[in-house]
Amino acid sequence: MLRGLIVVITAVFSVVILKRKLYRHHYTGAALVFLGVIIVGLSSVLFEKSSSDAKSPTVGLILLLIS
Repeated sequence: MLRGLIVVITAVFSVVILKRKLYRHHYTGAALVFLGVIIVGLSSVLFEKSSSDAKSPTVGLILLLIS
């Protein structure tokens, strides 16, 4: 569901760990990906189906942000 966030995490790690410079189009792309991930995450939390075998998307979002 939220695998697209790996793009943002990789961009952050490349700046922090590798000391690479990101240009404006890199930041714009990462911001658009982050916005899309937020929209997908909110839609899964707000319009959650009540099924007994479904896992909680809220727990998944929290674990993803902690990692």
